[in-house]
Amino acid sequence: MDAVPKVTGTFDAFDGRTLSHRAMRRSVYGMWRFAWFGLIAAYFVLLGLFIWVIEKIGLKFTGDGWMLSVTCIVVPALCVDGLRRLINRLADNLWYSRGVPRQVEVTYAIESEGLLVFSRASRSIIFWTSINEVVLDRNRWLLIGPGVGYFLARHLFSDASEEHAFISRILAQLRHAAQARSSGAYKVLTSLTVS
Repeated sequence: MDAVPKVTGTFDAFDGRTLSHRAMRRSVYGMWRFAWFGLIAAYFVLLGLFIWVIEKIGLKFTGDGWMLSVTCIVVPALCVDGLRRLINRLADNLWYSRGVPRQVEVTYAIESEGLLVFSRASRSIIFWTSINEVVLDRNRWLLIGPGVGYFLARHLFSDASEEHAFISRILAQLRHAAQARSSGAYKVLTSLTVS
């Protein structure tokens, strides 16, 4: 009887939330993930138009008025971003104070019906039919499913040959369409064998 292939390692408790979200945006949305820059640009264009209209009707910015206008735009934006970061950190600390560990050991095992993911807190299976693409995103493999991404960090593998064997087994389980969408993963695996 063949042993069930598996890898085990530790993660920061909130890596899944952060890494999966960022990697999903990069892999699924592509350049559209920068659409919010367009919204910011539109805000500045409208603000410039507003300032131009004010000047046309005779209100003048004098002296340090321009610097004050720019400061009134940039400082709140920086404050909002800083507040967002602070709130995220405080939220994480609230979880830690409730006993959530800072790191969680997670095991991934390839089984006939799907990828089994388990830890002290949970046990779940990602069915092969729900994975529609496998992508290498920086230092993690991303298994893209219906509106969600599951990540598998590369540091879990002891060497390139273990990584190659594990990801190859995952790819072999996928439907043909998912394998076709995962062409980048096959290229990475080829480079792992060459190295």
